[in-house]
Amino acid sequence: MKKLKIGVLFGGLSAEHEVSIKSAISIIKNLNTDKYVLIPIYISTKGEWNYIDLTLLSDDLDLVSLIDHIIQCIDHIKIQKNGNNNYIKPINLSEINKLVDVLFPIIHGKIGEDGVLQGFLELIDIPYISSNILSSSITMDKEFTKIILKENDTLITPYISIKEYQYNDQKKRNEFIQVIKSNFSLPIFVKPANGGSSIGIKKLNSFENLLDSIENAFKYDNKVLVEQGVLGKEIEISVLENIDDYDQPIVSYPGELIPNDEFYSYKAKYIMKDGAKFQIPAIFDASITSAIRKKAGEIFKILGCNCLARVDFFLENKTNKLFFNEINTLPGFTEISLYPKLLDHYGIKYKDLLDKLIALSLKKHNLNRIKNKNSIDILSSIKLD
Repeated sequence: MKKLKIGVLFGGLSAEHEVSIKSAISIIKNLNTDKYVLIPIYISTKGEWNYIDLTLLSDDLDLVSLIDHIIQCIDHIKIQKNGNNNYIKPINLSEINKLVDVLFPIIHGKIGEDGVLQGFLELIDIPYISSNILSSSITMDKEFTKIILKENDTLITPYISIKEYQYNDQKKRNEFIQVIKSNFSLPIFVKPANGGSSIGIKKLNSFENLLDSIENAFKYDNKVLVEQGVLGKEIEISVLENIDDYDQPIVSYPGELIPNDEFYSYKAKYIMKDGAKFQIPAIFDASITSAIRKKAGEIFKILGCNCLARVDFFLENKTNKLFFNEINTLPGFTEISLYPKLLDHYGIKYKDLLDKLIALSLKKHNLNRIKNKNSIDILSSIKLD
């Protein structure tokens, strides 16, 4: 059987560039080379697309050496070394669908999981592993996600949204600050409305640094959310689309995240040696576990997600109320990332998970092609005066 050519697309223009590289390396380590031809595609911070041609390497190269080679090529592009590197080849974007059969765009953050890249991949007609354009766009914006879910009976913590143009007006800024101090109890979270990996997020236990935290968040987005903190457990759960029945997504058992920082910050995720502990599965009564899994599946469907998503909650200590925190439609795939870890405990190993995602992307692409062809056929049969 002919091997599928799997492009792993990573890097990109967002603040999560380095996180994307870590996820891509982990995926490459786990893709089954008996089934697939690996094609690493790296987007530099300048927006240049290059792929790393692994066909030039020896067939008996071990995995460690292969990964080292890929990292060396990435470094070569990053520092723009003089001299040729025959393994690095520029990509003609209009012909990328001739290079790969399926694309795994593991680019976190803006211009990666916000619908922009998904729209481009739809335009060039290539199967890709991700949610569709609409759900990617909606879920990237934390405020729009909250608005939709609140209308669908999901508990949302109190929050206030501040646009940058509003904040730049001194009178409106003072009004926002007064509303926050009057209506929120500590702790509170200040975060960019669009972004991931906890970049730009601050947890405040006093209002002293509120202005600085808001201004810091505006470095990453033009809209900032101030959210009421919840004293409780931080819960994460993995959802995988069911290839046979969309109404019955595969939902992992919940895992509890116990950060060793004030919260699960960027530092705790990627810099600290032991930034967090994970209780997988989380230890809850069966009724609570069932309620969390049910709500995660509902959220996945309400937001129209495809393929995969990680849904995060807070479980309040005093009341056991379940508050939605956020959803990530291209969650981290590093060795320590909870999305694959939770599904591994559920019984889906990393390599099998990648197989399932590839199959889902091909099915989605084929169905879209059929719908598009039907539309063309119907419209072409109509005579226009």
